[in-house]
Amino acid sequence: MQMKFFKKAWRQGLASVVVLSLFSACSSQEEISGQIFVVDEDGTSQPLALVDVKFFPREDADKFLARQYREWQEEQVKQAARLEEMNSDLSFQRVMIRELNNDLQGLERRLNEQRERIREKYREEMGPLRRSLERNQGLIENMDSGPVRPSGPVPSAREWERFQEDLERWQEKSRSERAEWRRELLAANEDLENQIEEFEGKRDAEIGEWQGRLDKAQENLEERRQLVAEYEKEIQRIEDSKDSPPTISQVIRRMGEPAFQTQSDANGNFSLALPSRQRFALVARVRRNIRGTDHDHAWVFWIDPREQADQRILLSDRNSLHGQSLGEWKD
Repeated sequence: MQMKFFKKAWRQGLASVVVLSLFSACSSQEEISGQIFVVDEDGTSQPLALVDVKFFPREDADKFLARQYREWQEEQVKQAARLEEMNSDLSFQRVMIRELNNDLQGLERRLNEQRERIREKYREEMGPLRRSLERNQGLIENMDSGPVRPSGPVPSAREWERFQEDLERWQEKSRSERAEWRRELLAANEDLENQIEEFEGKRDAEIGEWQGRLDKAQENLEERRQLVAEYEKEIQRIEDSKDSPPTISQVIRRMGEPAFQTQSDANGNFSLALPSRQRFALVARVRRNIRGTDHDHAWVFWIDPREQADQRILLSDRNSLHGQSLGEWKD
């Protein structure tokens, strides 16, 4: 009975030891430490404080960086197709601008011709009305003293005949009749002014219609010029970036939440305990402003805690990936 008890206890104890050994092996950690600094022009080191130091599982970081590079390559294919399409449309727009410029010049000439034609037409139609209006005004002003004799050294027969008719009418009418006559002339003047105003409105409307055509053509031309400017700007942007993968500093900003994270202290030092059986990507990034210019420093290091536990990791501007593209770093 006692022998059975001891055998059972021994088996349970052995199992516990194995479990504890496995747990201990899985939970063992290594201390990783380092410093972040930059070297000034005079050779002195300046620690960088409060820099986030992030640790991502290496496999996840590898996949993320590979995906970013693949997406950039896919975007390049799309941009190439868009570039071809935009260049084709740009050529078309430039042809249209040349045609519109020619049309615009023709419209301007035709507008000037039409404007003068319309004014001449309405001058002819409004001329008799204005002369009648002036004649009536003269009669009203000279209602008591009689009509004005024709001016000029030799009045025409028609002018003299009209003067005689007006004079006879004036002589025949009494004061009260002349007052009635005055009212008739004022009413006639109002009707003449209304007719003249109507003709002027029609004249301005016709000229405005031609001006509207010209304005619309100018507006269309300006829109196409703006479109060409936008195309040229976008084409230049695509041309400048088509062979340039994103920089490491741009890429690591898009990485998600790290598995572990710490921050450098006032002296630029950082330390963190990491699981010893995993490999990580150490990622850090900082932006400094030097004499009004921003400088990005970025670091990506592969970390094996077991191998680098006794090594101090130094992150400086000399091993920064500043300006290095994802494609260069990947190679």
